[in-house]
Amino acid sequence: MITETLVKIFVKPERYSTVNELRSAYIRVSGIVGIVTNLFLAATKGVVGLLLNSIAIIGDAVNNLSDCASSIVSLVGMKLAAKPADKDHPFGHARIEYIASTIIAAAIFFIGFELGRSSLREILNPTELEFSFWLVIVMGLSIVLKFALYIFNKKLNQLEASPILEAVAADSLSDILSTAVILLALLVAVLTGWKIDGYIGMAVAIFVAYSGFDIMRDMLDHILSKAPSSAMSQSIIEFIEQFDGVRGVHDLIVHDYGPTRQFATAHVEVDAKVDLMVSHDMIDLIERKIHESMGIHLVIHMDPIIYDDPYVTQLYNLTKEIVAAEAGIIDFHDFRVVRGPTHSNLIFDVTLDQECGRSPNALRQFFEKQLRQASGELIYVILTVDRSYISSYSDMGTNAPGHYNPSEKN
Repeated sequence: MITETLVKIFVKPERYSTVNELRSAYIRVSGIVGIVTNLFLAATKGVVGLLLNSIAIIGDAVNNLSDCASSIVSLVGMKLAAKPADKDHPFGHARIEYIASTIIAAAIFFIGFELGRSSLREILNPTELEFSFWLVIVMGLSIVLKFALYIFNKKLNQLEASPILEAVAADSLSDILSTAVILLALLVAVLTGWKIDGYIGMAVAIFVAYSGFDIMRDMLDHILSKAPSSAMSQSIIEFIEQFDGVRGVHDLIVHDYGPTRQFATAHVEVDAKVDLMVSHDMIDLIERKIHESMGIHLVIHMDPIIYDDPYVTQLYNLTKEIVAAEAGIIDFHDFRVVRGPTHSNLIFDVTLDQECGRSPNALRQFFEKQLRQASGELIYVILTVDRSYISSYSDMGTNAPGHYNPSEKN
């Protein structure tokens, strides 16, 4: 309810015409709310900590000031990421959002590390915890406000997915756990006399540090251009294949230049007998429609293929059986046959799994041996080896990219 109200007051989604503008507005309101909340907590804890001469409360106040820095990083990162493309950065600046998220994640990891270090000291040299009513009030207020901030950022992230919003939400969660440890240890010590704060703190420290590390690893994967998910690859392939005249899709490559800034290339197979201008018009339409629908800048290479030759179909089916039975070969495509009086040349590409270590020459000899045995003819193979640029085909089923079977459709 609070999230929706703040969004209506400060964001007003109807004012924005593009996804990037709306994302920036969500991150902006998240940063402002984060700064205001953490400044309030820092001031409250600082005053109470000084009045009670409590190092624990003063330390938590300093932690809230560092959280303000995280919110400032998110605002600056959003501002820079929203800059339009220029001559030096033709693909835009959206990857800065990944860098900003990495900085916030590093701060989370550091909090976990420091909590772990102080917890280890507490385990080795336990100290007496002094009960204070104001300490409980301040810590309880901190947990409530931080939980509200966590929910707020999670809901904003659901409205418009952003790695910055996800990192800020994780930062709030780490603060909740850190504060809860102090409060829980205090209550247990008062009620039972057990000094467990060091052990609980160490468990929370491991969780917080791992959360920061996990976000950093994910963001660095994006910065280093990780392969697209099988779900994204499948959705792109299915979108292309819905157009009449598309006979196959392969060599799909997706480049991630930041949230909402995906560029892709793909090879699309068409019937060689269809007029070139007709096929080109279809390809141009696909590129426009996928940008309108999915926001992806797609460039398609058109491969004209002959489909109705019985001899080509026979050799294609033999090759398909060989590929299906061989581990490490994902698919084959761009299949052509040059038939002569003494021998035939088969020209095609194979896509290998990234872990497949077989050399192109070894693969060529393998295919020649298998095809000669199966067909009883003298066949030479001219082979091009591709590597998969998709993270996994295991969940794609029959939608995995590959050459269209000429025996399946006319």
